[in-house]
Amino acid sequence: MQDLCLTVTYFAEPGPQNTAATLRAALARASDLGISDVLVASDTGKTAREALRVFQPGFRVTVVTNPAGLRLPLGALHDYLPAFRAHRDALEAKGVGSVEASLSEEVVDELRRSGAVVHRVDWRRLADFVRALNPWPTAWSFLDRRGERERTIFLRVRPGPPGRPGSGVPGEVAEVKKDGFSVWCGGGTVEVLEIQRQGGERLDAAAYLRGRALKAGDRFLS
Repeated sequence: MQDLCLTVTYFAEPGPQNTAATLRAALARASDLGISDVLVASDTGKTAREALRVFQPGFRVTVVTNPAGLRLPLGALHDYLPAFRAHRDALEAKGVGSVEASLSEEVVDELRRSGAVVHRVDWRRLADFVRALNPWPTAWSFLDRRGERERTIFLRVRPGPPGRPGSGVPGEVAEVKKDGFSVWCGGGTVEVLEIQRQGGERLDAAAYLRGRALKAGDRFLS
């Protein structure tokens, strides 16, 4: 086996200013490996447009987005950078209570005309996605606990009761019971059956809750 030498870039800080550089790095690696299918997530169309610009003909760009009409309250927006907090504060000052978290049909049509394949995620099938991703690469998220983020792997979930659009923030804990808890997603809720903390063992939801005092409103972040 030959030695493998890779170049790793650590950005000075996270943010959308790194999107183009990230896509260029992905292009270089995809070209080395002969990969022609590219998958990006986009809620506004900015990342999707940049991907189409970077990945020229010969690559197939697939864009995934949330169900049509999904919106997030301002309180759910990232605020770990001063620029993000300033953006949220400016929206709040204008009386804006929520922002779109899904591509509009106009943007979807634009991207498709530009050659992209666009799919809306059906969050009602989240249990199928979690099952497909285990045992590798796993479906994981970060539990936001008072500003500290704890990596958490979801091993088994099942569809919960449907909810009205906009009734809950995706990733937010909807309800906590003695034997388990449910989390909001784009199509309602999912009940978490089995879970694993970073470096920990597999636990059923009841055992996990005995070591983690979750409450409704806590959030799992991407």
